[in-house]
Amino acid sequence: MNKITYPQPGSGALSFRVLLPVLFLILLFEGCSTSLNVQNAANLGTTGKEVAKASISNIFASDCEYRNAIEAEIFFHSYAGQETPEALLDAYHDVQAELVARKVVFTQLSDVYKAFSELASNTAPTEIKSSIIGFGNAVNEYAATVNNTKTLSKSTAEIAGEIAQLILSARKKQMISQSSVLIRERLIKLSILLEDPLVQKQMTTFKQNLAQNRASAIQLLWKHGLLDPSPMINQMTTDIGFKAGSDALTIVRKNNRIRDGLEGVMTYRLKGKIEQIEKGYGNSVKTVRELIKEHEKLEKGEALTYSRLHQIITELQKITELLSRKH
Repeated sequence: MNKITYPQPGSGALSFRVLLPVLFLILLFEGCSTSLNVQNAANLGTTGKEVAKASISNIFASDCEYRNAIEAEIFFHSYAGQETPEALLDAYHDVQAELVARKVVFTQLSDVYKAFSELASNTAPTEIKSSIIGFGNAVNEYAATVNNTKTLSKSTAEIAGEIAQLILSARKKQMISQSSVLIRERLIKLSILLEDPLVQKQMTTFKQNLAQNRASAIQLLWKHGLLDPSPMINQMTTDIGFKAGSDALTIVRKNNRIRDGLEGVMTYRLKGKIEQIEKGYGNSVKTVRELIKEHEKLEKGEALTYSRLHQIITELQKITELLSRKH
């Protein structure tokens, strides 16, 4: 079914002149969604919430390195007898702002899918209206954060919510189909923002730099003999019930080969976290693309296949676990 373009209202509320053709179009196209499967819509809503939850966790798993990275930067400059440049700290805060804005987007997306899944069993005009408007506004805020000027106008966001609310008074399948279209349009906008090569390079590269700075600080502290390797030794031997002896630190400091071996494991672990940052971002983008495809199939009355989507969600969860580890 072709996308319907509605006229822009002069104020936040739709005038009767605008509402009348909208209602007419709802009735006219009511038959287009007769093949839509309500249970598929409910399942898509549940899966959408899983996507949002996994993406939020992954964003903040990367973000948890943020404060430590800033402290590492301050440590290096202080170690060299210098003050940390304000411009450098500002750049760190820009990355933090992007992470927070992206978290809001996926939080709102979770709310949208919660309301969307409820449409299969009942009518919730207030929830779907506010959630669609909220998701659209969050996408706009994210666009502003990454300096992208192609945003949805405020009136467009409001009219989308009003239309969703009106549709709830029509048949359930038509209501679900049109709400799916509104969600899909915003997912497409989000996908464009996330796939912007400049945005992706700026964010993944800078976050990798954050992790690398922290890794360098850890390695420097290690070389100066300020770190106790006992927890790492315990982790490496826990499966056979061993743990570091009371004199482990003394032995490590005296034995260069053992110290080099532990340093190799440390470097491997830190490098793995850096690599996972970019992979996590890429998987978040993939989940949005897959959701768009599932919405298109739902609107056409086709069978939905979640195998690829669930595979990406599982990968995101694994990445989050790796990034969240304290070792």
